[in-house]
Amino acid sequence: MEREEYIYYSFMKKATEDGYISLDESGLILILEDRLGLSDDSMDDVMALVEEGGEPDMTAEELDAIKNDRSNHIYEVETYKEVLKEAVIDENIKKDEFDLLETLRKISSVEQEERMKVYEQLKEEIRDGMEQDLKPDLKNRIRTFMGLEK
Repeated sequence: MEREEYIYYSFMKKATEDGYISLDESGLILILEDRLGLSDDSMDDVMALVEEGGEPDMTAEELDAIKNDRSNHIYEVETYKEVLKEAVIDENIKKDEFDLLETLRKISSVEQEERMKVYEQLKEEIRDGMEQDLKPDLKNRIRTFMGLEK
């Protein structure tokens, strides 16, 4: 199992935890799938493992190496930002989306300083992409997701 497959595995394991993938969760999954660039066969294999309740077939050392691989960290932070962007544009943010984002943030080792940078970039991208100013509560939802407000 490669790092990208492990990220997908962990994300899908969390997404299917409650036995149901919501429409909002499926939007996040589609963005993640696109960003990871996994083949259909690879994603099918990972999903089969998740559905069976299995764990990756590797030694503890191999699993630790995959979990701690930061060789593509900048891209993973960008992937986190894109998935976050999909979540905050939605009017109805649910706990299951937040949990998926937290899973992705932890797997990708996105630190607080990086989260702040992502927040600022995302705020600007959304602002630039909208014809009007940010919807009144969109900024607050982004801040809540980033753990900057409770």
